Amino acid sequence: MGYGIALGLASAVLASILSVIFSRFKSDWSARRTVLFSLLPPPLLVLAASIILLFDAHTASAEECGVDACAMMSYAVIVVTPVALAISVLAGLLGSFLAVLYLKKT
Repeated sequence: MGYGIALGLASAVLASILSVIFSRFKSDWSARRTVLFSLLPPPLLVLAASIILLFDAHTASAEECGVDACAMMSYAVIVVTPVALAISVLAGLLGSFLAVLYLKKT
């Protein structure tokens, strides 16, 4: 539960920072484009971490895995990745949308 909250906060903060940067330097962009482009990095980082963990689990030797640790890690990555993507997308969307709304008022 705590990791989900930390992931959501990190995604919202990163998306907000990127929204501010894109709004300042790309002032001709619409609010929709700014939100969508600032939303991209957090889910891409989650996917990259999931791919690395899955690759590590599948390339491990039998001695490294023990009884069934690699299969459990693979299953955990497959189950947790969609949840982590959903959390990062929703939190990032909220953070970037709020940042764009704030910047449009000023």
